[in-house]
Amino acid sequence: MAEHRYTTLDEQIAKLQKQGLIIEDINTAKACLEMYGYYNVINGYRTPFLNIDEEGNKVYKEGTTFKQVFDLFIFDKTVRAGVMSAVSSVEENFKSVLADIIAAHYGINHNEYLKFTNYKDLPRRYKTRYTLQDVLNEFNKTISGKLKPPAMHYKSIYGYIPPWVLFKTVTFGNVVNLSKYLKSEMKNELVEKMFIPKFVENYCRDIKGFLNDSFALCLEYRNLAAHGGRVYNHNSKKKVHEPTFKEEKGVWLLLAVLSTFKCQDAFRILKNTLDNAINIYCSAHPNDKELLERCSNIPIETVIKELPSKGFFKRAIIKLLHKLTE
Repeated sequence: MAEHRYTTLDEQIAKLQKQGLIIEDINTAKACLEMYGYYNVINGYRTPFLNIDEEGNKVYKEGTTFKQVFDLFIFDKTVRAGVMSAVSSVEENFKSVLADIIAAHYGINHNEYLKFTNYKDLPRRYKTRYTLQDVLNEFNKTISGKLKPPAMHYKSIYGYIPPWVLFKTVTFGNVVNLSKYLKSEMKNELVEKMFIPKFVENYCRDIKGFLNDSFALCLEYRNLAAHGGRVYNHNSKKKVHEPTFKEEKGVWLLLAVLSTFKCQDAFRILKNTLDNAINIYCSAHPNDKELLERCSNIPIETVIKELPSKGFFKRAIIKLLHKLTE
């Protein structure tokens, strides 16, 4: 096994050229590698363009350019930012809705609405990473710790922190975990406020299961994007068990899930991001449409503007969108 060692920009360029990568502007390529790093750009995005020669060495497919690899890196960087923005919108909406439901049932004093008896503990046969007590402990740990405004203000002046203030100080994951333990009446209210009614009534077999699946998917993508992970070709380990989504994969599955939310901001953010990013990449590299579709599981023809189609809306998820919005 070859040992890794530090290499200069000149050595990196020479290695790429030796492997068959076409570098039309060496100075620009050096600038890109210096700004973002060889590992991030090349190791992260070269795979779709590689072949293995007879001696087992990695070589680039004939005609592959540095710009193709770098533009794929920029494509993913753009999609990653769109995912972050979209899921942040989901988080904001979800925290607001859940806080309103909890306050309506149990008041705005954390000493009251965080009582164990307000929630439904799951039977032991349901395997969960965090028990109800674990979840409540996390909230109480936050309250007893070093708070930031405005939570600190409410606690010091009024002696309590309303749920809509507390939820802004804790993670999306903490709030999602709490929602799993809502009693049936409150969970029904949450479903009613979060999802498009027509989807709930006509296209969802198990809406409460879908509630858990959809937020697990959002959390996975948010965490992946936040840590600079590769998003465009990521296939989630989380399963969305509704038959409506059985054919969707990757970031396209995330978009499909976002389409069912009553608040459409997140869907529009990610839709527009994918639309723009795909058109930019495929305009520069029209021969890579099939490659991009194969890697990303995004039906590219739905977002390429020059094709004779009705814009973004095709295939299974598109049919779903039409049904939900007609």
